[in-house]
Amino acid sequence: MMRGPPSVSRRLLIAVALPLLLFFVLTASAIDYVFRQQSTAALRARLEEQVVALITAVDLDFDGKLVVNLLDPESRLDVPGSGQYAALRDDNGKLLWSSPSLAGTDLTLGSKLPVGGVDFRYQTARDGSTIAELSRGLQWAYGSGLSKKLVFTAADSTAPQMRELWLFRQRMASWFGALDLVLLATMAWMMRR
Repeated sequence: MMRGPPSVSRRLLIAVALPLLLFFVLTASAIDYVFRQQSTAALRARLEEQVVALITAVDLDFDGKLVVNLLDPESRLDVPGSGQYAALRDDNGKLLWSSPSLAGTDLTLGSKLPVGGVDFRYQTARDGSTIAELSRGLQWAYGSGLSKKLVFTAADSTAPQMRELWLFRQRMASWFGALDLVLLATMAWMMRR
């Protein structure tokens, strides 16, 4: 027995379902973009705070050499491979200090920057993880009228940020998927009535 053409209500439901699905996909993409931008801004702000902490930790010893006195006894900078890193370079790019956490990562933190320059970038560690890095060039004053041009760098693994983004995407997909199904079921019920 031959089937007839689809009913008007079925065709109407399909005609409404496709734009609705497209609308949800575009809305989810826009929300995802905003979430990623906010997450990156929060990561950058956190790195800015770490650079400020590094600046305040730098001092001169009795021989006139730069030393870094980290005040946080539970600092992840002391744990190799912890995902949090820091480095200090002079204005020629020479490494003056690096955190113990950098050991074995093959990461090169910091770049040649002018005073007042800021550089934010991503790089990949040997283990494949992505690291966000923020460097700031400063005229570091010490003693009476003496100063040095230094580049302070803080870096952090993006793994927690990526996990948070993945969870957000899963929740958003389930909520939008459920909402889409409820709306389609409601429209199908209304068309049959």
